[in-house]
Amino acid sequence: MSRAVRDIIGAVSFLMAAFMYNKPEYLKFGLDDHVHVPYRLGLIPGSEEVIRSSVKAGAYGATISGSGPTIIAFSPSDKAHLVGESMVSTFKHHGITSSYIVLDFDQSGISAV
Repeated sequence: MSRAVRDIIGAVSFLMAAFMYNKPEYLKFGLDDHVHVPYRLGLIPGSEEVIRSSVKAGAYGATISGSGPTIIAFSPSDKAHLVGESMVSTFKHHGITSSYIVLDFDQSGISAV
């Protein structure tokens, strides 16, 4: 089994444990993707610093959402705006105009419209 596969399995395990056992501190390990994120970070100016600043502001972890350029951070609700403002400020320092949106988890699941 390759190292990349082991890394993916480990990250997914931490993500699942974070949600199954209500252990948000595990998110930083689950979001630590070594497979595709390192290649895409360089395409988003300031992204590595934005991720670091989000954690410093109180996020459990952050990463590229999908293929980018969105960066998603998970934080306690009482720190969400501080995390968002920190990320916007860091992007601004790199000449990037951005905004943040604070979202909560959908508790109702799928529904027919």
